Amino acid sequence: MDNVDINLFKFDYDLTMAMFFMNAQSFIYSRYGIRKDGDGTAMQSLEGVKDAMRKVLDIHKREAARGASPWKPFDTQDLVSFQKDPRRPNGCLHCHHAGYYMRKEEFSVGRITKETVWGYPLPQNIGIEPDIDRNTIVKDARDPAARAGVQTGDRVVSIDGQRVVTPADITWALHAFKGGTLKVVVERGGKNVTASMELKGADWRKTDVTWRESWWDSGPDIGLKSAELTSDERKPLGLSGDQLALRVTSVDGNGSAASSGVRADDVIVSVDGKSHDMEAIELQMWIRLTKRSRETTQLGVVRGSQRQTIAVKLK
Repeated sequence: MDNVDINLFKFDYDLTMAMFFMNAQSFIYSRYGIRKDGDGTAMQSLEGVKDAMRKVLDIHKREAARGASPWKPFDTQDLVSFQKDPRRPNGCLHCHHAGYYMRKEEFSVGRITKETVWGYPLPQNIGIEPDIDRNTIVKDARDPAARAGVQTGDRVVSIDGQRVVTPADITWALHAFKGGTLKVVVERGGKNVTASMELKGADWRKTDVTWRESWWDSGPDIGLKSAELTSDERKPLGLSGDQLALRVTSVDGNGSAASSGVRADDVIVSVDGKSHDMEAIELQMWIRLTKRSRETTQLGVVRGSQRQTIAVKLK
């Protein structure tokens, strides 16, 4: 990503591979490349690449003269977050570095939201399982897409008004969608059909982010792994379903939690006074987004029958 215009080449910077199909005026017809649950190849295939290229060539015949929107070229090195970081890379700047510094820039001005944390939602998040060899052919339709009328065998034409040629285009459109009524146009039997689905809150955006390298340096790591308690496990502790309840499954022996006294089997019931329900990854993100190294976070834990607060000094 050295001297690459991030105002033009906007994509999921944690991908193993990303392609852009564009004309001479830098108008982007389509993107290719998507990653699911940390698997760099599960959502890609040579047949899928060839299918995308054939479709883009047809588009190019009609839109070769189409111009891109004017933009000011902007590199990762232009970001204040990059310039002020004494640990910034001195050699090759990788894609995940661009993602990291862009996120750090957002955090510095208070723009980090759950939409940012759970970026680039997968087509599966809205119930569309794409055929990786034929890209936007629906291999399987589940809710909420199925409930809205999307069927197996449909071809997705557009998402929220944006043309889609590949699953990466679907992800790009979903990344920009802010919630509400999502309109999905599919082709069925030679006719276009519009399916509308209501997407509210941030839950529909969620994907596994633990594999994302751009997150690994985004603040301190508390040094533990945890799992959410079931409803039956919550009852003896007097914890309701909307309260934080994470059992520590393992502790990094050299990490912050271990050196502060956190043990495996402790149940975390609050962090810095917050006790609303969080998943394990959300706890990690809370620490990364609100704390810096050498700061302290207060964990409320249940150990046996006793509740206590442990001050964890973050490394």
